[in-house]
Amino acid sequence: MADVGKGKGFGKGKGFGKGKGKGGKGKGGGDFAPPPALIAAARAGNVDECRNIIAEDENAINATDHLNRTALHLAAWAGQLEAVQMLLDNNSRVNSSATDDITPLHFAAQNGHVAICKALLKCRAKVNARGTKRADTPLHLASFKGHADVVEYLLKKNADPSLKNKMQKTALDVASTPEVRAVLAAAKPSEAEPSAAASSMSSAALAEEAAPDEANPPAPVTGKRRADDEPEEQDQDQEAIGPAIGPPARPPSKVAKQEE
Repeated sequence: MADVGKGKGFGKGKGFGKGKGKGGKGKGGGDFAPPPALIAAARAGNVDECRNIIAEDENAINATDHLNRTALHLAAWAGQLEAVQMLLDNNSRVNSSATDDITPLHFAAQNGHVAICKALLKCRAKVNARGTKRADTPLHLASFKGHADVVEYLLKKNADPSLKNKMQKTALDVASTPEVRAVLAAAKPSEAEPSAAASSMSSAALAEEAAPDEANPPAPVTGKRRADDEPEEQDQDQEAIGPAIGPPARPPSKVAKQEE
């Protein structure tokens, strides 16, 4: 989370950016209310607090923050399995869409939470759901982040490795580790061959594109803040909208320019 005060911050003020005072002045998203209490409790894994909030207000289960993320989104992103299961047991919408149509499964896959992926898919999460910004599936995100165990599980649950995102890349094209590439190749060798364009990209370039703040997930861009801004910080173009509140999106990736 960004610091409140001097430097980068958020709160009262004209938006996100550099500035002094209680909130950062600058160009950006502007003021927004703090996330609903259930979202904060779920992200922190405070299951008892989640139960108390739901008992007082049953509509809180699917309340959203300024990026349309529910408590289930943030619990999945943070790896809070017990909170995820409790939310699902209380009828949280498993395929709810945050900004850019990012689902809880996108978050869980991106951050390598295989147990949470299992819980979500057991409740009929859409394994091939696509975000609207880059058309990435959960398999793309898990592959890009190097989570071989998640990739393997998603494939077992019928994730389609032949699907391409808006950059015309498959999950194998964006794979960041030999282990992930091996899993994808073994699953469907005929469909998992990397494109020439993707093969020519250096591993350094991929790493640079992906460099989000691990503690603070990403955010969407287009005038309004993206869901992948955990702390609202996303832009590594390949990441899904991160968690709760935070800083602005980063400038366009150098990799995208190279591919043009």
